[in-house]
Amino acid sequence: MWGLVLASLIAAQPSPAPPPLKTITHVRSSAFCTTLRQNVGRAVQALIKNNIAVDETKTLFLKMARDKISSANVGMVIDMDMNALNPMIGEIAQNLETAQALLNDTRRFPASPQTEDDRKLTQMQNELRTIIDHQNQALNILSGTYFSYNGNRLMGHGDGLKAPIDPVKDTPIVIPPANTSAYQVPEPAAVPAATPASVDLGLLGFTKFAQLFNNLTTYQWNEETLETRAAATIMQSSSECNGS
Repeated sequence: MWGLVLASLIAAQPSPAPPPLKTITHVRSSAFCTTLRQNVGRAVQALIKNNIAVDETKTLFLKMARDKISSANVGMVIDMDMNALNPMIGEIAQNLETAQALLNDTRRFPASPQTEDDRKLTQMQNELRTIIDHQNQALNILSGTYFSYNGNRLMGHGDGLKAPIDPVKDTPIVIPPANTSAYQVPEPAAVPAATPASVDLGLLGFTKFAQLFNNLTTYQWNEETLETRAAATIMQSSSECNGS
């Protein structure tokens, strides 16, 4: 779905001026289409990068689960795995900061919508901010795990997992975007009853890392609905920009 959104944004151009004596119900302004490409499009790109990054962290958690039950030196191997998690956390935080800054651009998004274009931009802004908030919950899981593990190691808890790691119940640990003091950390969203609570990982499922894998899978599942809603709005607007 996001791939189609990006394709439509790349193709989006301001609608041509109406020819003489021909009635057109609505022509998108150049400013609207520029905001669509430069702000909305780039924000979507940042959110797509985070989808990829979260998949990479899930792969790492599966490796940690295998290492936990099969490594000869579990402590050393898991320490190395956790070190690999740190730059992934930084990448996700940076992408969220980028997307938030693009959507906070007051030159592009009017504080008080007056026109149809203004209202459409505000709708896209709000829908993408909802996705940002949702992705920040995944960041809570990752950063909470990383800092809890290393804190436990510093306090002498052996492998860093002697104290429970439960990022859903613990107070979220978040890397806040720089220079965005108004950014609010969202509360974890309730998981719909229809959402699968776990993935059968066999013996690996007995590790805490499998629980983390499942938590991230649940967040991804819930995000699909938010992405579908935002994509529909963006694609409609982009088609109006390129005159289709």
